[in-house]
Amino acid sequence: MKKADILLFIFLASVFSTCKKYPDGPCISLRSKRDRIRGEWEVQKYLIDGGDSTAAKYPIPCKYRITDKEHSLKFYSPCDTIEGRWEFTENKTHIAIHLDKFMPLYLTWNMEWKIMKLTFKEMHLQTNFSSKEYNVYLIKTEIIK
Repeated sequence: MKKADILLFIFLASVFSTCKKYPDGPCISLRSKRDRIRGEWEVQKYLIDGGDSTAAKYPIPCKYRITDKEHSLKFYSPCDTIEGRWEFTENKTHIAIHLDKFMPLYLTWNMEWKIMKLTFKEMHLQTNFSSKEYNVYLIKTEIIK
């Protein structure tokens, strides 16, 4: 009986260690990826090539509001608001973001970020641009249903 329990434990441990969708976890979640990503997020840390650039990039608090309604995304800070859209890509391991800024000039950005971690309260995204690696760590500040 003990042998069977040990074999079952080893089997379950190997199954759960290989089913991880994102490099930094979680192994298992009872919530869908869409439920976990929906909400209001605040930047905790912003790294460029491993160096902390949070204070330079985000000197004042800013938030991202991600909703299901037409996959809308809104970035806002005390001095600016930018709206856009988001969608999962590459089997929900990446998130594509399209942002539009209308004043004073019309500007548009398209970005794709690899999801390194997505829990109900934490998100870690990574991308490469102009030979640099960017990592952004966010925490959920408000739940949106």
